[in-house]
Amino acid sequence: MSLVTAKAEVGALDAWGRTPLHYAAAFDQDGRIVEYFLHNNVGATCRDNEGYTPTHYSAFYGKRASLEIQLLKFFLLALVIAESTILISNTVKLLVFFVDQDVGVD
Repeated sequence: MSLVTAKAEVGALDAWGRTPLHYAAAFDQDGRIVEYFLHNNVGATCRDNEGYTPTHYSAFYGKRASLEIQLLKFFLLALVIAESTILISNTVKLLVFFVDQDVGVD
């Protein structure tokens, strides 16, 4: 049974404001635990009491695999956001075109 299936508080904060993802990012050698947390939507951008994210921990502790997984997730998320923005922008331009042409939609 996984932590998520068992309804564990995988996003719980400790006294320092760290989540289990912060600790996984600092100590996970191959990135599998970090990947598991990210796959289950554990807050990758949450900051501890000093303002550090799990990505900071991976970089500081030299956990390259964990760092690469987090950066890839952020890159893909940014790509989706950029594509969505382009789609929305093009849709708005198309609507403005139709309004300017006084084209009715039946």
